[in-house]
Amino acid sequence: MEETLTFQIVKLYQQFVSFSKTQLQRVDLSFGLLQFVVFIGKQPGASQSQMAAFLGTDAAYTTRAVEKLMESGHVRREKSAQDKRVWVLYLTPKGEEAFLLAHEVFDQWDGRLMAGMSPKQRADCVLQLRQLRKAGKEDV
Repeated sequence: MEETLTFQIVKLYQQFVSFSKTQLQRVDLSFGLLQFVVFIGKQPGASQSQMAAFLGTDAAYTTRAVEKLMESGHVRREKSAQDKRVWVLYLTPKGEEAFLLAHEVFDQWDGRLMAGMSPKQRADCVLQLRQLRKAGKEDV
């Protein structure tokens, strides 16, 4: 049986989860919460609803994730200076450490996957994956 593109993507995802879990344990962060830390690190002061919309997660899941991140000391929540009805999110020093580690993990993983590729091959690979991601999003 011929292996499909989907099979390869799923296997890569599984390998990345396994690789990153080990690394993220150093900063007391689960893989499931990684996307939230990365978003807040890139968008400090964003609201939970903005984060949920960007990540494509529902409000309840996002709220649970933020609560866990607050309990673990990665995130702090405060009232918006512009609109006191809105809570905005910031990383704590522990969250900043996790954010920096996440980028190290991404760089290590990219390096592992693309070792032996020329710069052009790397760029072509990323371009093709971007095209696939856009094509997959058309029906969503």
